[in-house]
Amino acid sequence: MDVNKVKANIDTISLNYASHSNHFVENHDEPRAISKFSGKDYIANIAAMISYTLPGAKFINHGQLEGKKNKLEVHLRRSYKENGSDYSKWFYGQLIPIIARPVFHESSEW
Repeated sequence: MDVNKVKANIDTISLNYASHSNHFVENHDEPRAISKFSGKDYIANIAAMISYTLPGAKFINHGQLEGKKNKLEVHLRRSYKENGSDYSKWFYGQLIPIIARPVFHESSEW
């Protein structure tokens, strides 16, 4: 993950645009975030922290909070059984209460 590219991209987004945008790290029709980031849960979690602290709607995919790696086949409505990532479970346990704070939903300044 190139931090300078991420920062440059965020710097070009207006508060109004971000506030009316949807933010997600993974969704049902793409590989899991951990898989996209070379199997490294900490990089997927950094992407989540960046995405979910931006103003706007946040979407979290089924199994993402548990750090699952296997893609959920929505047409089959099932996936491989897996334990996920203990680190991701801990990470999201910390992140969710933080992004629930009013500053991430009611602030008029960015």
